[in-house]
Amino acid sequence: MRVLTDVQRAQLAGMWDCDGHIGVTRRWRSGRPYFRPVVQIGQAKRVLPDWIVAVVGCGKVYAYKADAIANPRRGHMYQLRFPDSTAATFLREIRPFLILKLRQADLVIEMCERMTWNGRSLSAEETARREGIAAELAALNAPVDGVGKYASGPGSHGLKIVLQEKAA
Repeated sequence: MRVLTDVQRAQLAGMWDCDGHIGVTRRWRSGRPYFRPVVQIGQAKRVLPDWIVAVVGCGKVYAYKADAIANPRRGHMYQLRFPDSTAATFLREIRPFLILKLRQADLVIEMCERMTWNGRSLSAEETARREGIAAELAALNAPVDGVGKYASGPGSHGLKIVLQEKAA
């Protein structure tokens, strides 16, 4: 990963607060849970993901067909993903400038710091801790109104309450 200026860190943090995703996926391998950090951003045009890769010096851009049901006029989507090995490093770089997704970044960084790649099974305690992190991230990243409006980070629970009160 390249050395970033404060301006670049702030720009990237703003992008992730707005359009990025910071989370974790859980998969099963040989009957055991496997947790993986997810740090990604999606765009309708490829120019922004390519710019991020050029500035940061890592990450991979994937192209895929957009959901024709959700938006029939949209063509391809471009998603930039950071590999497991650089996800926490990237989040540490932009963390001082994150506002809405600060808690998600802290949780993913915490999980990555304790990850081992030795192929051994996780202890019951470590599995429970990662399950807790995954559950908290899922709650932070959940739609507020069921229609895709999201609230994240500090104060998001307050926003959820305000939206629920307006709906009542």
